[in-house]
Amino acid sequence: MRATFHRPDLETTRRRLGRWLGRFVADRRGATALTVGLLSPVLVAVAGLSVDVGTWLVDRHRLQQAADMAALAGVQAALAGADAAGVTAAASEVAARNGFTAGEGHVLRVTLGGTAARPRVQVTASRSARRWFSSLLVSGDVPIRARSVAAASGPGEAICVLGLDEEDPATVDLRGNPTLVANCGIASNSVSLASLTVIGSAEVRAPFVQAAGLVEIVGAASIVSPDLRSGVAPIVDPYGPEARDLQPPPGGGCTYDRLRVNGTRTLWPGRYCGGIEITGHGTVTFAPGVYVLYDGDLEVSGNSRLVGRDVTFVFTGSTPRSIGGIRVNGTLDADLRAPTAETAPYPGVLVFQDRRAASTSGGARIRNKINGDANLRLEGALYFPSQAVEFSGGSESGGACLQIVARWVEFAGNGRTVVQGSGPACALAGAAPLQRRSARLVE
Repeated sequence: MRATFHRPDLETTRRRLGRWLGRFVADRRGATALTVGLLSPVLVAVAGLSVDVGTWLVDRHRLQQAADMAALAGVQAALAGADAAGVTAAASEVAARNGFTAGEGHVLRVTLGGTAARPRVQVTASRSARRWFSSLLVSGDVPIRARSVAAASGPGEAICVLGLDEEDPATVDLRGNPTLVANCGIASNSVSLASLTVIGSAEVRAPFVQAAGLVEIVGAASIVSPDLRSGVAPIVDPYGPEARDLQPPPGGGCTYDRLRVNGTRTLWPGRYCGGIEITGHGTVTFAPGVYVLYDGDLEVSGNSRLVGRDVTFVFTGSTPRSIGGIRVNGTLDADLRAPTAETAPYPGVLVFQDRRAASTSGGARIRNKINGDANLRLEGALYFPSQAVEFSGGSESGGACLQIVARWVEFAGNGRTVVQGSGPACALAGAAPLQRRSARLVE
């Protein structure tokens, strides 16, 4: 028996193929997986790009903050008398404190402009940011750049008491019953939560009081001031590396060795090895010039009277531990004034202690002390960049310009200390500008 095959006609084949294609097109099984599989590289890249952009925006904000703070610090340095190099150093230091250190792809450019009275500082910071996820689409790092311009505005307000330490509590400290009266500002550069402390029954009276950290008032203490600020920018050390950068004179032979004075006497400029000790009730007159106290103190006791015009006392020594300072006990009557001429070795500086001096001994601050009742007419700067200066008892300053600049400044006891240091008076005295100037961002 023969098999018979029927060949479908063309129209039937077309209809069957059409029905099959229709069912295939309408079938959605596995379509989502296929679509996701095809688009997953793109989705991952887009999500990664959004993460990268967020990271870049945070980096850009931090970079701008560092540039802003650096520009403000540069203006403060310029106001303190720093040149372009000093301004750059100050700006770079503050930028580093805010997380941006030049080098290894980090570029910081600082430009000083304007005038001495109204300086203007531009800071440009740039670095490269890494691509994390977006490197799937594009290669190479992303450049991030920030620019900030700060300028001085308004006249400066004189400061006459400045604590330099940037971290310690009680950088400016009054405790007990002392009273500090000033016709100029009081400032602490410490960022501590107790940067400037007034404790017990202590009292401060000043046109303004400020601290880079917080001001702490404890007990019955008080600050009488129309302008009390915390969290402000630190004041540039007017005699430090960013400004005048005081240095001790070069070495030499000893003019005197362990000089002791009891009674009335005139002393002459020179190198006093082992220091000077003054006792008794006489008058000691210092002839004009520089008195270098090498490896020794200036010790004064009894009821002495000190007189000197155009004089500077410099404390230095062979080692940090041997550098001396001021030790005053008893009743002191002093009329000492710094040189005012620009040609003087240390214009406007009455006392300068080498910054190499040791700061602590056995964990305690090393203090330069003026204790007891003192009738002081002091004009010029008392500069102790590495140690504390302590006033206890009563001390009146009749001089038109007295600047107390030390790592730590302390007032104790029951006395009343009066300090005067207006801007014009200190300029006439030859002292470095020590002012609070308003630095603001202008661009």
